[in-house]
Amino acid sequence: MEWHWHASAINSPLVNVVRNTLENNQGEKLFYLDSPGGTGKNFLLPSILNFATLQHLDSRAVAASGVAELLLKNGQTAHLTFKIPIELELGVECGFEPDSVLATALNKVRLILWDEVVMMHCYGVEAVDLSLRHASGNDQPFGGKTVIFSGDFRQILPVVKYNEYPKAYDATLRSSPLWQMIEKFNLIENMRLKDTADKANMFSNRAFGENLLKLGEGRLQTSHYALIKFDGIDIRCFAKEGDAVDALIAFVYASIGEEDKEDFAAFGNYLKDRCILAPLNCNVRSLNYCSLEGFPGEEQVSLLIDSPDPDGWDSLPEEVLNKLSILNFPEHVIRMKIGMPIVIIRNLYINKGLYVALLGTSNADNLMVAKTSNSTDLVNVVHKSIFDNGEEEL
Repeated sequence: MEWHWHASAINSPLVNVVRNTLENNQGEKLFYLDSPGGTGKNFLLPSILNFATLQHLDSRAVAASGVAELLLKNGQTAHLTFKIPIELELGVECGFEPDSVLATALNKVRLILWDEVVMMHCYGVEAVDLSLRHASGNDQPFGGKTVIFSGDFRQILPVVKYNEYPKAYDATLRSSPLWQMIEKFNLIENMRLKDTADKANMFSNRAFGENLLKLGEGRLQTSHYALIKFDGIDIRCFAKEGDAVDALIAFVYASIGEEDKEDFAAFGNYLKDRCILAPLNCNVRSLNYCSLEGFPGEEQVSLLIDSPDPDGWDSLPEEVLNKLSILNFPEHVIRMKIGMPIVIIRNLYINKGLYVALLGTSNADNLMVAKTSNSTDLVNVVHKSIFDNGEEEL
């Protein structure tokens, strides 16, 4: 099968260099792609992965966070893929032996794509480097593999104790000796703003995006600590929290009732151009429930089946279990309507066939509820293109 690059991918210097490296197995093998939000990283990186697949080259797509790895085909967190220790220190190695099954599998890998590496402590990256060198018997960085790092140093840095500048910055990949061996590339043009359907606010959104870049690069302040004022941001005050929430949802999703939910592509683009950021998970849940009330259609409510151990002397009452909100687990009550987007917050043991159940999703890229079911007999119902991974558990 012949691979044809998309025009925007052909024009990327990174693609040309990586393609030459993979085809000829020579040249520089460590790359970093600086990719601010909206500049096309989530198109470019999958293109490189697809090229490696068509060249029959084994590859691994990893990310620093569970949310980021969901955007990569067959993506996993870096900690899971390489068994990176939780407690990191200089010189530590990953939790697998050079003669293990995992080491054997990793020795066959030609390409590693590591997204959101900015969030990783540099000791974690160095641990992978040392472990792959020892496992392969190759003293080149990462055992001679081609590694593409990507991220944005203007965003979230590694979490360190007493997390503040410059300690958090000193823990990034930039502080590692590996950084001097990495060839750097940049994505500059904000494709998300270029392709937005909101032409009326395009120029104000572009100005806001440019100000965010300046903020991240420290160009809006003269010292490490400063109060930054953004021009053009509409700040409104309300006497009641409920009034503020209603006004916010009406501003963001004002025309949602007029959109055609049957046209998944158009409706998906409408939702993609809109987002509400909130500081806490409890705020997100509250906003989601309030937004759902204005979402057209009949609501279906699903309840979790958690129940206390009847023989446990210290078991919590069922009504207490139902009120618990546990990190990375769904709420006791899940409300859905046909046409609403959904997010998978946790992939269970994929390689062992235990999946998150999805009923009637419309497509893999923009998960959206196409139908619902009251059946309790369906288990392991998945979207194949997301969860299909035929490899053995390593």
